[in-house]
Amino acid sequence: MKCPSCGAESQGKFCEYCGSEMPQEKATINITNNYYDSAAPQEQTDVDNTIGKCPKCGNSKIAFKRERVGTATQSRSRKNYIGTGRQGKSVSQSAYRTVGVCQNCGYTWNPNATNKGSGKKTWLWVLGWICIFPLPLTILLLRKKDMKPAIKYGIIAVAWVLFFVIGLFGNGGTDATPTDTHPSYTESVQGDYTTNNEISDTTNETVSLDVILNNYIADAVSNYNSQATEQLVFVEDFKPSDKENGHYRTEFRLTAYKDAVGKSYILGDKVVDIIASKTIFDEINCRVYTNDTSLDQVVALLKGFSPILDEELTADELQKTLDEVSNKKTANGYYFGELGITLFGSDDKGYELMLKND
Repeated sequence: MKCPSCGAESQGKFCEYCGSEMPQEKATINITNNYYDSAAPQEQTDVDNTIGKCPKCGNSKIAFKRERVGTATQSRSRKNYIGTGRQGKSVSQSAYRTVGVCQNCGYTWNPNATNKGSGKKTWLWVLGWICIFPLPLTILLLRKKDMKPAIKYGIIAVAWVLFFVIGLFGNGGTDATPTDTHPSYTESVQGDYTTNNEISDTTNETVSLDVILNNYIADAVSNYNSQATEQLVFVEDFKPSDKENGHYRTEFRLTAYKDAVGKSYILGDKVVDIIASKTIFDEINCRVYTNDTSLDQVVALLKGFSPILDEELTADELQKTLDEVSNKKTANGYYFGELGITLFGSDDKGYELMLKND
């Protein structure tokens, strides 16, 4: 070989004339990997087997060889070699790399650049832990050779049982509740209203909240008129929360009356207002207001509407209340059954009554 420094031919490791190191050309080395062929030991793990397989076709019959990839130049300005070699010169050396060759499909690759875990998709593991956590847990436990089988399979069984329990009962509390906003609020109404403020189930019909409340008041008045001597006569509908109407009262500013509806009636020549609103418990609250009515009209309204607004009210409780009102002619927060009343006024100026079931 020729010396890269002086050009003399020499067969030794160092030039016989100038003492420079001679380049060493390495012959191509073919290495057949027989360890990973079909005769490989069965106890070898899956991770090890992936190292000795072709990345393209997966065949285990592969060979490795060294090939030259270029010439590297190394500066010798700071190095002194044995002999009389020159300083400040450059030494050219050949660079090699190991290449894998598949004996089946001929595919070549650089095994040094291949990551052992390149065949594993990290996102699949993450997805597995999130969606089906017992699956990656099972794979990891089965790979552990130093764990007792009883403990290993016990953990796997518990994980899968827990997974199926969560799947079966995890959706038990996800039922959506309808919103109570108006005017978009709708609910499924099945039949007519009963006297305990609930809705009976006979038909499948979707109506708005306004219709529900208006129908409730109309039914209550119809039941009252069916047994009353002096009838209630409808005058107009109104919105209780609207301050501009002539039926507005101070309590109507509360949020509970935001979606309430009202109907105004005439009893003789006196005004009777009836308000209905819906509670968060899907019940209907109702209030009856009078202006300047006589005491007899007050007693008639109490006698007629009390059993309608509270169907569990007993006859004794009702009669006791009628006697109390007739004798004292006043009531401030008086309660009987599920009802409450407020009454004030005089025989000369008339009486104002408020009967409620809320």
